[in-house]
Amino acid sequence: MDASIVIVNYEGRDKLGRCLDAVALQRDVELETIVIDNASADGSLDEVEGRAGITVVRNRQNVG
Repeated sequence: MDASIVIVNYEGRDKLGRCLDAVALQRDVELETIVIDNASADGSLDEVEGRAGITVVRNRQNVG
C-alpha cells in the first residue's frame, strides 16, 4: 500500500461522488480509500455503493 486516503463526510452527497471519482483516476499508486461518514441523512453512502476497494466507517453521530 503506497497511501491511504481518508475522506470525512457529513451531508456531502454531491461532493462525495466527485471526490471518489477523482480518487479512482489515480494511477501508478496503490491506494486504500476510507470514507468516514458522520451520520449523514442525505444518502451520502449511496455514492459509495458498487465501488470496489472502499472501506466505510459509519459513525452514529457527527463527531467532526
